[in-house]
Amino acid sequence: MNSKHLRGLTGGADVPTTAYNRAMLVLRRAASDNDLAALLGEAGTGKTFCALSFLEGMTAAGRLAVYLQPEPTATHTQMTTRLLQKLTGGRPTGESYYRTDDLAELLTEHSPVIVVDEAHRAQARGLDQLIYLKETAPEWTLVLVGSELPAAAARVPGVRSRLRGRTAAFDVLTGAELLKTLQAWHPLLRGADPQLLQRIDARYCAGRFRSWAQLMRAAENANDELGARGKPTHSTLTTRLLGSAVVLAGFDAWEVPA
Repeated sequence: MNSKHLRGLTGGADVPTTAYNRAMLVLRRAASDNDLAALLGEAGTGKTFCALSFLEGMTAAGRLAVYLQPEPTATHTQMTTRLLQKLTGGRPTGESYYRTDDLAELLTEHSPVIVVDEAHRAQARGLDQLIYLKETAPEWTLVLVGSELPAAAARVPGVRSRLRGRTAAFDVLTGAELLKTLQAWHPLLRGADPQLLQRIDARYCAGRFRSWAQLMRAAENANDELGARGKPTHSTLTTRLLGSAVVLAGFDAWEVPA
């Protein structure tokens, strides 16, 4: 869990969760073997943060790292074009089969680590193209990330079997791990009442990092506003500061009936 979950959030620290640590083992093994891997789980549970942290580590180790989010319903041609753009920095031209050949050559030459986030957005042929490239030019690492990836992979023959044993799952945090993670993550939460944190999670956040990050950015902004008006700020999350943060984050607006 980290402040990278939301722009403008400044106080968060790196707090590896159990799911994060397990996922990093899977990803590092995949990179070592130039294999295929997948990160699964609900939205906001830490998949993308883990994938980006993994890519940062690969870059630091000297590997070429690529992050890609395909367009909704991306075709095999679009997937190939986007990867070529990422690897060359230019817009490729020519027939799609020539682009595929060019991409396979680049993958073999550079042996990149490629993360495809929200991979379930792609059409079946878009995912199938990634698997084809992995089989044609195997000396690179492919990581698929997505909350609906199992359903999408079921449309592509062979994907599920290729990912068996190479998959890490993320879930919402609960109980003691939730409290431990929150209190280690943000200064405003370190001295907060555990019962208050549990009530907040039950009503607004449901164990999702993204929701907690939105709330804490709003709490930071509320403190900034108090300081700008010359009023005392809060060193820990209180019910009063929570009320201001909920308003700033717009959380209650989602609960208003249509």
